[in-house]
Amino acid sequence: MKGSRRSLPTFIHEMPLRVTPQQAAVLRRRFDAATNLYNGCLREAFKRLDLCRQSRLWRQARACRNPQERRQLFKAVRAQYGFREYDFITFAGKMRRACWMAEHLVELAT
Repeated sequence: MKGSRRSLPTFIHEMPLRVTPQQAAVLRRRFDAATNLYNGCLREAFKRLDLCRQSRLWRQARACRNPQERRQLFKAVRAQYGFREYDFITFAGKMRRACWMAEHLVELAT
């Protein structure tokens, strides 16, 4: 563990849900939709990462010895291929609204 922070003991208590068959079906559909959304985003992330790694700018950044310049080059690569956090948030929102998942996944209030 990094730093001097001590970890405190953690306890988990599991309780069975008592749901009707209809509620169980809704939960199952929502879980499946969330799993599909997660896997789709992960697949897209790996695709974009491969594109980043194949770029000439990535190779240039890897070879760079100046830390500030190297950071800027990697930042440019991430921006070019949409490999930033906000890019994935946008992708997930579009994916959620574009298919059957929209009716099963609710928008979380912020």
